[in-house]
Amino acid sequence: MDRLVAALALVLACAAIWLWTAPVNASRDHGSTEPESLAPTLESDATALAPFQAPPPTDFSEMTQRPLFSDTRRPPAVMAPSEQRESPPVQPLDASLRGVVLTGDADPVAIVTNRMGETHSVTIGDRVDAWQVVEIRTGLIVLEIDGRRETLELHRSIR
Repeated sequence: MDRLVAALALVLACAAIWLWTAPVNASRDHGSTEPESLAPTLESDATALAPFQAPPPTDFSEMTQRPLFSDTRRPPAVMAPSEQRESPPVQPLDASLRGVVLTGDADPVAIVTNRMGETHSVTIGDRVDAWQVVEIRTGLIVLEIDGRRETLELHRSIR
């Protein structure tokens, strides 16, 4: 019985190896068609399809009446001009001028320490926090935010 099972296993193993390594004969007809003959051609599809016409915007009115990504599925309320919020208050200028460098050829540079304690060199047009540098002169700089101007002066210590 053991010999019979061993012989049968050997025959099945040989058949599996032969099927695995045998070349595939492409000339045999198994009743199937080649994939190339099944693929549609672009020319026949292009003539069969009509050009795309977008639907009119009125077809999408439900989308604006019930927005998909809104929690309440209601459009946001429009505030009347009197209900609109005022702009946030202007951030107070909290910086100090450490030095000014004026040379004949280059743009003037100011050394400024901001409210976070970080020291930066700035030129006209640069920002210190939200304030924009509009003027640099000997011993002072002028900063502006929302039309309001502040002047930072260089404080000299006497020793």
